Amino acid sequence: MRVESRPRPTRWTEECTAVLTAAPAGATNAQLVYRIQRETGLRFSIFTVSRYRAAAGMPRIRVNTWTARWCTLAAR
Repeated sequence: MRVESRPRPTRWTEECTAVLTAAPAGATNAQLVYRIQRETGLRFSIFTVSRYRAAAGMPRIRVNTWTARWCTLAAR
């Protein structure tokens, strides 16, 4: 039997959005989590930061340098 779960309220604030948009374009989601925690005192998961990053229209980051290397070599 499946139990319905209530969505957890988010504590994301305008200050978090400001930190997110002020970050350099090459910052990873993990770096953004740390930066938001340091500057606002609020902790979020990498998944949450990823969702807000996408909603803000920020580009995706290729962290896997091995895969990124092969993608750039294939494009030549």
